[in-house]
Amino acid sequence: MVPTFSGTRILLTGSVLIAGITSPLGGQAPDYDAEIRGIGERSDVRAAFQAIDSLQDQGRADLITLTEIPAPPFMETERARAYAEMLRQAGADSVWTDDIGNVLSLRRGRSGDRTVAIDAHLDTVFPEGTDVSVRVRGDTLLAPGVGDDTQGLVLVLTVLRALEAADIQTEGDVLITATVGEEGLGDLRGVKHLFRPGGPEIDSWIAVDGGDASRVAHQAVGSYRYRITVRGPGGHSWGAFGLANPHHALARMIHHFVEAADPYTREGTKTSYNIGRIGGGTSINGRVTRWTWRSYPLVADPPGAWPRRRPWCKGLSQRRDTSEWSRCWGPARRTPTSPSRWGSRPSRSEKVAAARAPTRWMNGSFSRARRQRRGRRC
Repeated sequence: MVPTFSGTRILLTGSVLIAGITSPLGGQAPDYDAEIRGIGERSDVRAAFQAIDSLQDQGRADLITLTEIPAPPFMETERARAYAEMLRQAGADSVWTDDIGNVLSLRRGRSGDRTVAIDAHLDTVFPEGTDVSVRVRGDTLLAPGVGDDTQGLVLVLTVLRALEAADIQTEGDVLITATVGEEGLGDLRGVKHLFRPGGPEIDSWIAVDGGDASRVAHQAVGSYRYRITVRGPGGHSWGAFGLANPHHALARMIHHFVEAADPYTREGTKTSYNIGRIGGGTSINGRVTRWTWRSYPLVADPPGAWPRRRPWCKGLSQRRDTSEWSRCWGPARRTPTSPSRWGSRPSRSEKVAAARAPTRWMNGSFSRARRQRRGRRC
């Protein structure tokens, strides 16, 4: 990916809008577009933008450093330690690691009347043993996990550095969180820990994830994840040939699953499925495998979409035909692993409007700058 720090300006203006560096006019409905224009014209915010530009080389170096620290789900400790040190050097008032492994950093506001959290996740989707060395090709960095979400970590870090460099004082506290377990079976465990009863008081939450910082996501898809296990008697692949083989049975199950699931993806709200992992067995040709498993998520947009479709899913795991499947030991065992919840906020809600205002303003600024450059060339 090409490291870009234009999104840092959007994140900075959005953060200071919500954390507050000006007092809103009492009794009036908020005009976030007008507030953002006013924030962007402040001398200290312009100084922060200049700081962001000057920090690009350091941000690129940090991006390479963090990317090359492997951080699969449940194995984020080393990257967390390195990131915590970067936050300390950036000037945070306090930095600590909580019980589950999240790194938290507090920048105190004048009044501390509210807390705005800015989050990026520490883990990457790639498993242990993946080569995460960064290759540089021109202005592009190539490596597993360099974008999702290591770039997010660097964007958040750069916001803190820019706030410090420009000495911007917010009314509310800014809490930077680098959370664990966002990917896969991590199941958002870091974020869930923060929002547990008795967790830190958080009034607004900005999560930085994905490659396009100009997009605002106000809907979250939900998913059900299952692990299906099929067992059989086992035996030597030559001497016991003809015994039921769970791998063969699982292959039939996947075939039936795809046939049954496919119609649900062709109509209505977008829905998806994926057979993500398959494992089991003891050797290539020594024995007929005794067990096999697969893991797959079912993903849908609206609340309740998959629950309405789960009966056929459950039935497939119990289905038995007259072939090898029927000779395995009992029905396949279906184990839920980590369902994730659906959620949405209306597109016209106040918080979504506050999040969109910096994006609109910044995109307009870039467009004006491009027009001015074209005009000077004419």
